[in-house]
Amino acid sequence: MADTNRKILIIEDDEILAELLKKKIETADYEVKIALTGEEGIELVKNNPHSIGIFDYQLANCTAEDIIENLKVDNALIPFLILTGQGSEDIAV
Repeated sequence: MADTNRKILIIEDDEILAELLKKKIETADYEVKIALTGEEGIELVKNNPHSIGIFDYQLANCTAEDIIENLKVDNALIPFLILTGQGSEDIAV
């Protein structure tokens, strides 16, 4: 099992994409957890230390911004990257 500094959380509602990301990241010897909803991801961050999060911008039930705000309120914010397939430059930048 990887140590805390090598744990990554993916919050992505597209299960196929999440699994692809997980498999690729695991080849670099990181431990990867997947959450398919924002709520599940928030709980995983609060209950398990992770070194970084990879968040889908638009989930079915919330956005990455909602997740980040929730984690800030609970003082549980971790470093993160946001992925998006949105075509809007306003969202991507």
